[in-house]
Amino acid sequence: MFGNGKTISIESMKCQAHMQGYKVLSLVRRGDLLAEELQNALVAPGKKIIFIDNYVEWLDTLPIFGAHSSEDYSVVLSARSGSNDVLVDRVAEQLATGDIVEIPLDKLGDQDLEWIVGFFNEFGVWGDRASLSPERKLAFLRDNCHGEWREILLFILESPQILERLHGLFSALAKGVVYRDPLIRMLILAVLAYTPDTSVLIDLCGDRILETGFRKESAVQELVEFGVSSVAVRSSVTASVLLRQVVDPNVTVSAVIALIIKADKVAHLSTYNYELFKNLVRYSNLQLVFSEKDKGRASMRVYEAVKQLYNCQRSPLFWLQYAIAALVARDFDRAKAYFENAYSFAEEKFDYDSFQIDNHYARFLLERVIHVHDVSSAMAAFRESRALLFPQLVNERRHYPYRVASQWGAFYSTFRNDFSDADKKEIRTAAIYVCERIEALPPDRANNRNVVECWKSMQMILGDTAPQTPTDSADLATR
Repeated sequence: MFGNGKTISIESMKCQAHMQGYKVLSLVRRGDLLAEELQNALVAPGKKIIFIDNYVEWLDTLPIFGAHSSEDYSVVLSARSGSNDVLVDRVAEQLATGDIVEIPLDKLGDQDLEWIVGFFNEFGVWGDRASLSPERKLAFLRDNCHGEWREILLFILESPQILERLHGLFSALAKGVVYRDPLIRMLILAVLAYTPDTSVLIDLCGDRILETGFRKESAVQELVEFGVSSVAVRSSVTASVLLRQVVDPNVTVSAVIALIIKADKVAHLSTYNYELFKNLVRYSNLQLVFSEKDKGRASMRVYEAVKQLYNCQRSPLFWLQYAIAALVARDFDRAKAYFENAYSFAEEKFDYDSFQIDNHYARFLLERVIHVHDVSSAMAAFRESRALLFPQLVNERRHYPYRVASQWGAFYSTFRNDFSDADKKEIRTAAIYVCERIEALPPDRANNRNVVECWKSMQMILGDTAPQTPTDSADLATR
């Protein structure tokens, strides 16, 4: 989730827990005695619930919970969906439990969307869509904004009148770099959902953020909240709009590079710093700070500038991110080379699970042959991608293999007229197997948007004009 209300959901759950008689605890600030205080809280008598909002910032504390497992407490964690997808298995391991219940909060129901339609009507937010019928406005929020509060906020903030105001707010600051660069670094951290302690923030953004002149800048006053012992950007969604629509992408590239260099220097000091460094180089995070048209090339510029850093040069994670950026930029030769780097460095590490590399490499194989329409290599690419994905369909409990397999539809459509009957039969057999795996999924996974798209793609391959509904997922038929 990103701007979809996870924090307010956590606050609501705290109230509910308190009313039901639980002792409610939250991780808010780091102190020298954090580990000791947390251990004392866990072994204290009585039923309790510990809430950790944006657990990505608290990964180093999770082993403490694992070492003091008890039926006397429960832990409620929140994070952006992209971060959680990457980290959830690691979280289960550190908490020493397989009993993790995931509750998606990023989708609004029709009742909520109807309320938003009325709210926008009352305050004149619709702009050039004001004349649409209530039904079409509801459909816009559900389909174009995917029923997500973040996308709805972006729709508002990216309107011409709001963008004009944001441009005006930032124009004076852009005339000099003294306070501009520290603020842009803070915007980037906000988009990544990081609110570091002041000491870490100074390491990353410089000590100018503590100067009186910084606080007096009009843009800073609008965007940054200064607490007694903290400095933080008020809205991650506004930060995202500023970076993607207002700030010069060249300036953002420089700011990202500077942040990664700073994070690399302090990564060895703590688990928190190292996790921050890894999240700064993840492509899924970088794409949030660049516009759609800039994200591929801009990310590649970032990776090229930092590839020789200590924590990058022999890191499978780093070279995978560079390969993904090259793939998005349609630079297939470089993507191939960087995938090879990722595999090579992964082999150096003991017991390294290369499933993430396998997943994106399978995607690379399909996108490359489709883009260049390489008929001679098409079936070889399909077979290699299938060999990588099939084990993941059995073992991986996330949606990633289905997201890649959904590309088989575009692959099949591209080369349909070039395939032999034997080729088509082979592809259809694979599609049947994928459908069987989807039918065996629990409803929460079967209704994931990527799984739904995969199901539709498989049905297209199988030639069905009216896709059948997986037996244990009634909602899938309505997608």
